[in-house]
Amino acid sequence: MKKRLLIFTATLGLLYITTTSYNDGVANHGLNRTGAAGSVAACDGSGCHASKSANTIASISIKDKATSAIVTTGKYVPNNTYVVSISGNNAASLPKFGFEIAATKADNTNAGTISATTANTAVRTVSGLHILDHTAPITAVTGGTYNVDFDWTAPASGSGTVTFYGMINAVNGNGDKSGDQPGAGVTATFTEGISTGINNVVANNGLKIYPNPCHNLLNIETDMLGKVFSANIYDLTGKQVLVSNNQNIIDVAALMQGVYFIRIDNGDYQQTIAFIKQ
Repeated sequence: MKKRLLIFTATLGLLYITTTSYNDGVANHGLNRTGAAGSVAACDGSGCHASKSANTIASISIKDKATSAIVTTGKYVPNNTYVVSISGNNAASLPKFGFEIAATKADNTNAGTISATTANTAVRTVSGLHILDHTAPITAVTGGTYNVDFDWTAPASGSGTVTFYGMINAVNGNGDKSGDQPGAGVTATFTEGISTGINNVVANNGLKIYPNPCHNLLNIETDMLGKVFSANIYDLTGKQVLVSNNQNIIDVAALMQGVYFIRIDNGDYQQTIAFIKQ
């Protein structure tokens, strides 16, 4: 009788593991289901959840951490830190969700550094790939609306195109995979922009600009002051947005918040520095 009871208890334990083992994150069990290279399946894979559902739709967006400006150009600045959001909606208003997301370069290696900043999330490594996923089911923001933010420091200059691969699984929270509605996955691609080196005061061969970040007035100190020079300001797309001649104080109040570049030119040589407009 004791032997039969032991077998029955072990069977129940195996069933519990089968149905709930991914509550603490798929990557925690050595699985990559982001959709990136090396992904074994989506959230509807063997031993995981139900079939993909059109009810669950995900999206990925990034914004500059320093300025909170949403990136709309499709470009990232090397070494800059961003807040990345993986968001989703579920038409059935399921109350909880899980997710996985990774960022890779064209050679399928890690792109930059991902840092967990939201509760119940962690960065795990699967076959060398850094994956952010849940450590416990996450409660919806509102019925069927999901969101997770995390920090991402972009890779160094020369890394090229970066692609985020993400997956959201809407769940009913009953401890069983039945009734869950995993989405089909989502990607977001960003090309490399111009590298910046932004500090409170930036020095470059005699050129200084401050304060940085600035609100209204940008001060310039350079060996070219007292000489004929121009100061051209460009946005991240390379569009010229402001021109000033022979002025060591520039009014930038009219500029939108974001990252800009100021190029000082006296006809013989040029210097360019990045700054943040708040």
